[in-house]
Amino acid sequence: VYSLFRAHDGDLWIGTVGGLSRYDGRSWQTYTRLNGLASNEVTAIAETDSGAFWLGTVSGLSWHQPEHSAPWVRIQSVNGRITEASSPTVPKGNVTISLPASRHVKVFDGNIAIIYRGGDLWTNSADLTYLYRLYRSDAGSTPWSATRELVRIYKGLAPGAYTFEVMSRDIDFNYSRPEKLVIEVPKQRLIIGVPLLGAMSPAGLAVLALITAAAVVGLGYGGLTYYNARSRPRQAIERKFNPYISGEPIRRPDMFFGRRELLQRIIQMLHSNSIMIHGERRIGKTTMLHQIANQLAQRDDPEYRFIPIYMDLEGTPQELFFHTLMEEIAVTVRNYIHKDLDLLFDKMPAETYTDREFTADLRTLLTALNEEGETKETRIILLMDEMDILNNYDPIIQQQLRRIFMRTFTRNLGAVVAGIQISKEWDRIESPWYNLFNEIHLRPFTPEEARELIEEPVKGVYRWDKDAVQFVIKKSEGRPHRIQQICLEAVNQMIEAGRNHITLEDTERAYEIIRRHQSG
Repeated sequence: VYSLFRAHDGDLWIGTVGGLSRYDGRSWQTYTRLNGLASNEVTAIAETDSGAFWLGTVSGLSWHQPEHSAPWVRIQSVNGRITEASSPTVPKGNVTISLPASRHVKVFDGNIAIIYRGGDLWTNSADLTYLYRLYRSDAGSTPWSATRELVRIYKGLAPGAYTFEVMSRDIDFNYSRPEKLVIEVPKQRLIIGVPLLGAMSPAGLAVLALITAAAVVGLGYGGLTYYNARSRPRQAIERKFNPYISGEPIRRPDMFFGRRELLQRIIQMLHSNSIMIHGERRIGKTTMLHQIANQLAQRDDPEYRFIPIYMDLEGTPQELFFHTLMEEIAVTVRNYIHKDLDLLFDKMPAETYTDREFTADLRTLLTALNEEGETKETRIILLMDEMDILNNYDPIIQQQLRRIFMRTFTRNLGAVVAGIQISKEWDRIESPWYNLFNEIHLRPFTPEEARELIEEPVKGVYRWDKDAVQFVIKKSEGRPHRIQQICLEAVNQMIEAGRNHITLEDTERAYEIIRRHQSG
C-alpha cells in the first residue's frame, strides 16, 4: 500500500502496487490500467471540490471523474415462479410470494432459489456487484454480503417468514434501490394435494416443478427483457446518457467498433512477430494499442501466457530510453512473480542505465516468469506508443534496440510500436531496427466500419435516422475521432429536444457547432 485517502463522502481510497482500490464500508472495487490508469502503482490520491480525483502513478498522472447515475435490479423468480411487481398486503415496490406446501415442494422442504438481474447505462452487466441479505422478518435485518452471482440458493430454511433484499452497485459505487422479497415457509406436510393431479409426495412434485420451472423462467426473462427495452430510451434521456468519446483513446472493449477483424489479425500475428502501426494523427493508433492490451490480458491462449505492457514514449530523452522501458516492464512483471528479484534497474542512476543493463534485467525477469510453474510459456508484448521519438535518437540507440530483439530470449518478447511517421532514413551498413516489424497502415474507416461506430454504441437505446448516418459518414471522411465528435454533439442536440432518435437536423447542427469551435 502506497497511499490512503478518505474522500469527502467517507469512502476509503487505497493506492497499491496492483491498482487503486475503493471501500465504502460495504463493498470493494479495484481499478487497474484496464480501467484507464496510467500505471497499476498508485502513489498519491487527491480529490477536487467537484468530487473528481487526481491519481499520481509511477508512470504519470491520471484523472478520474465518477459517474453518478444509479443502476437497477429486479427479482425475476423464486423456484421458477415469476414474481409480481406489487401485492395488496405489502407496500408497492416490494414483492410477496406465499409458498404453501400444497403447491411448492422446494419451499415445503425449505429450499429456495432466487434469481435476480441488474443493469446500468454505463457499467457492463458483468461488472456489476450485487449486495444481498436474508433475515427472519421478526428478528431484524442482517449485514449485507457482496457477490457477482445472479442467483442465491438457501437450503433447509425453518418454517417462518423471511425477508430477502438485493441491490446492485456499479463500478462508481452508485447503488440501486433495494428490491425486497417476502417469503413465507409454512410448516411441512407429508402429503401434498395438487389440483387436478391429486395427492403427491414431495419427491414427485419436485420432478414436476423442475420440468415446469425452465419454461416459466424463460417466459419471465422474455417479459422482463421486453419491459427493459421499452423503458431504456426514457431512462437514458433522463440521465442524459451519451456513450460517444471525443479526444480520448477508447479503452473499454465494448466501445471498440470498426476494426475488430484487424485487431484479431494482429493478435494472431503476435505469436511470432512484432508489428509497426502507423497512420495520420488521431486515426486510432493509441486506441488499437489499448485494445490489444485488453485482448491479450483476457486471452486463454493454448501456447503462450501473454503479458501486455503499454508505455507512452512521448518526450522521453534518448539517455533515459532503456530505463523508461524497464520501468514499465518491471512494474507490471513483478505482479506475476512471487519472489524478490535483484535488478540493476533498482541500483543504477537512470542516466547510466544502457541497453546492456536492460538486456540483463530482461533476461532475469523472463527467467523468473518461466520458473513460476506455468504450463504455458510467457511472451511479453511491449505496446510502445509515440515511437516517432526514435526519429530524433542517435542511430546507435536504434541499433541497440534492434540487438535486443535479436537475442535468443526474444521468443518470449514481442512488440507493437505505433507512430505517425516513423522515419526510414538509414545510412548505416547494419540492417535498420524497423526491418524487424511487420507494417500495418491504419487508414480511415470504410462506410461500413463508420456505420458500425455510429450506430452500435446506442443500439437498443436511441435510434439513428438513415440520412443522419449518411451525413456523419460523409462529413467525417471516415476519421474515427471526427465521427465521435459529431455523434457526441448530435446526441446532445437530440436530448435537448427530448427525443430518442437522432435526426439529420441534429447532425447538421452538431457539425456547425464543431466547425465554430474549431475556427474560434
